[in-house]
Amino acid sequence: MTLFRVEEKIKPTVRYLEKELGVMHIGRVIERAPTILCLSLEANLKRTVRYLEEELGVTRIGHVLDAFPQVLTF
Repeated sequence: MTLFRVEEKIKPTVRYLEKELGVMHIGRVIERAPTILCLSLEANLKRTVRYLEEELGVTRIGHVLDAFPQVLTF
């Protein structure tokens, strides 16, 4: 059951943060905001990122998340 959770939930989230958003320090990001791994990739993370980029004009989101990963949990 734990392996299923890792494969289905955690790996896609980590892959999204690293590959699509450009997070460079994934370990530090997860350490500082571990609840990110509990959030739905589609319903929470991608919506929040879209809001930050489109509504607030945030650029270089990976760099922002490296410094302030908690922004994804608001």
